[in-house]
Amino acid sequence: MKTALICDQLTGYGEQSRIIDCFLDIFPDADIFTFFLLPSAVPERIVGRVKQVSVLQKLPFWRHDPLKYRALMPWASELFELSGYDAVISISEFAAKGVITMPKTVHFTYIIGLMNCAWEYGNAPGIYSGIKGIIRSMTGTYLRLWDTVSTKRCDYMIASSGYIKEKIAKYYDINADTILPPVDTERFGKAGPAGEGEYYLIRSALIRQKDLRYALRTFAANGKPLLVTRTDHVDEYILKKAVNSPNIRFIKDPGLNDLALYGKAKAFISPGAEDIGLHLAEAAACGTPVIALNAGAAPEILNGRNGILFPKADEGSLNAALDELESSSLEETGIVSSVSHFSRDRFRNTFWEYFNLKMNAHSEIIRSVHGR
Repeated sequence: MKTALICDQLTGYGEQSRIIDCFLDIFPDADIFTFFLLPSAVPERIVGRVKQVSVLQKLPFWRHDPLKYRALMPWASELFELSGYDAVISISEFAAKGVITMPKTVHFTYIIGLMNCAWEYGNAPGIYSGIKGIIRSMTGTYLRLWDTVSTKRCDYMIASSGYIKEKIAKYYDINADTILPPVDTERFGKAGPAGEGEYYLIRSALIRQKDLRYALRTFAANGKPLLVTRTDHVDEYILKKAVNSPNIRFIKDPGLNDLALYGKAKAFISPGAEDIGLHLAEAAACGTPVIALNAGAAPEILNGRNGILFPKADEGSLNAALDELESSSLEETGIVSSVSHFSRDRFRNTFWEYFNLKMNAHSEIIRSVHGR
């Protein structure tokens, strides 16, 4: 069976790369298509399977922020050459699900995020003003229309969390199936004893929509050590607004070399609503407790044994959660076992069973239509 994997970008070992990596365990001969590729930032086994990179790769300055070309990604998605494939699996956070497949090709789309820039904060007041704000608003309208139309190109839509499933129902009016994302629990389990921890950790894209500013102000005021990892894609607005405090350090995200990053952390901090919360589950798999805003996918991951949810995105709520954690007695074994259902083995088995079930059902439909 000839299979293709599509994703929005392979520019670091983030969520999309980790999920693609797991899909290669299921479909080792699959061809990979992506909008943007940075070969030095992803494992060789992924790079070796890449068959086509979009025309957007030829545009200037995309390495700083590929999504600056978001308005062109719908057009670029329709240029991938996908004829001859029996199955296409798109891992979509933005436009990957919009690829055009042949009539006999079965298209599965695994949704790890929606076009948040269009649906949730594309027209939010105060982000931009003047001509820039008008252009952003018009672009948001166009992206919402295309995003809705593109869902009709998917035969089977799968949500990566209950939170994503709710958003798919809200914006697309589709009742998607749900398969939790893969976490390499075996690898993270080798991080070693968490110990007392050297710092609190935030691992997040430095973009204004994540709004890390209140978390930075909280740690600047309480003096607790905070380590913030960043990718190469940084919104300069966040850096300009970041507080200058000696107890807060920014480092480049280590990608695959992240065992020590989690293992040495006193706790992992998630100050914003995460669509699938992969980093939260990874931290817990290392035995590191998690403090997260009670929003997004976090309530699906935190269960009282592995961390603390705080109710509001403000300094008082985060400080209260930090104090609660320091007085709690969470056990490392309980933290690790709380996310065992995110394992890569579980994902591989669940998706393979789902894939075969739907492919067989699709074949039955084709046979009934053609009478043979």
